Amino acid sequence: MKRLYYLSIPLFLLLVLSSCRKEDEHPEITNTLKNGSWEVASFYHVDHDETEGYEGYKITFTQLETVSASGTNFYTGKWIITTEGDLQMDFGNTFRFERFNAKWHIVNYNDQVIQLDIVDGTDHLVLQKIQ
Repeated sequence: MKRLYYLSIPLFLLLVLSSCRKEDEHPEITNTLKNGSWEVASFYHVDHDETEGYEGYKITFTQLETVSASGTNFYTGKWIITTEGDLQMDFGNTFRFERFNAKWHIVNYNDQVIQLDIVDGTDHLVLQKIQ
């Protein structure tokens, strides 16, 4: 009986530790995204400038990994920072923001500008903090 008891302790610890939510591995970019609202400064899709189609939209990233875009219309989706440090967004099948449904490599960022390139693609996105 003691043997069973001693075997159950490691299994219990493994279960508890695996069920805990992993700490954010990239807190700097996560905090930068959540700190304020952003606008699309430029967006190139397959070498075509599509920035104009996103003028007037305010993009907000929340604590609950929800992203919203409000302007002429309102769109909502999900976002995460992957373990590799990439930004992944999913707005679902929306007319305008479905092009953002991808994993984006964070090329450069500060508290005012975030430069992104789509992973394995040719799209480029620059988000600028709304003052």
